[in-house]
Amino acid sequence: ELFRFSCLFVALAETMGMASLFWRLEAVHPGADTLTLLWQAGFHSVSAFCNAGFSIFPEGLVRWREDAALLGIVDVLVIAGGIGVLSLINLRYFYFWRRDRRRRGQLTLQTKLAAATSLVLLVGGAVVTLVFEWNYTLGGEPIGRKLSWAIFHSTMRTAGFNVVDLGLMHP
Repeated sequence: ELFRFSCLFVALAETMGMASLFWRLEAVHPGADTLTLLWQAGFHSVSAFCNAGFSIFPEGLVRWREDAALLGIVDVLVIAGGIGVLSLINLRYFYFWRRDRRRRGQLTLQTKLAAATSLVLLVGGAVVTLVFEWNYTLGGEPIGRKLSWAIFHSTMRTAGFNVVDLGLMHP
């Protein structure tokens, strides 16, 4: 039962990611071929959720680096996949707005650790990236883009996507 529900949950998460990426790609490239955009959205959704970091583009996701919304969708998929299916299922049945603890549900230790660790790594990685790359690979960019790229690179600690040339990053 749990296996089937987990498979359904993963398929639903990846499909929602694909739909979001497709919607955004279609807005950015209005005249592009629909099947090409579907392929790009589907491939990158699965790759991001599974933290695989594979791209069908030789330069990675550099061509999407100007679009913070696209990068944000990939970020959410990577974070959700990194937290893990069982933790996501646990979060699904946790009703934080209920005052009665018995009706609210309970977060497992795994969910608490995964969420807390992900938050610390996300914030810490973004801060470190901003500090060390402010005048290097992030130099000359507006502050919003610097933040977007720093957060993106912070979530990519396991996924392997990039929006700047990693060889040019500050040693």
